[in-house]
Amino acid sequence: MGFTAGIIGLPNVGKSSVLNLLAGHKAARTGAKPGLTRGRQWVRVRSDLELLDTPGLLWPKVESEEQGLKLALLAVVGERAYRDERVAAFLLEVMHRHPSAVWQQRYGATAGAPDRLQQLEAIGRQRGFLLKGGSVDLARTARVLIEEFRRGALGRITLDPP
Repeated sequence: MGFTAGIIGLPNVGKSSVLNLLAGHKAARTGAKPGLTRGRQWVRVRSDLELLDTPGLLWPKVESEEQGLKLALLAVVGERAYRDERVAAFLLEVMHRHPSAVWQQRYGATAGAPDRLQQLEAIGRQRGFLLKGGSVDLARTARVLIEEFRRGALGRITLDPP
């Protein structure tokens, strides 16, 4: 007699990666974007163990804007569900409330700008993300900032109060 179990959780948290690790081979598609697992898939891990890989599950309603921004920062929701500039501004607010040495070292004086849009603009200017005419490419700056957060390049950050 064998065992069966399912792997469930939020989108883009590593369910398929865990399954692949347990199976010892690439049995399920994985990637950095949510929504790669489109349906249920049974994978035999051993002769006596079969695992069910499932698409990510979200609660039916996002209760607050802050909750939605956190989900966007963590790549739990698809990119079409949010504006990068708004998510980056939220990240800057989080960084302002919980400053880290990595953040201060990476962005220096720009980390202390009082207005989040001005701060995003200063970061873009510092990084050289300029459009024709010298204005800052805020969309590119926001995307890069979000990706740096997701890769861990901004240090260890919690989105909830410690």
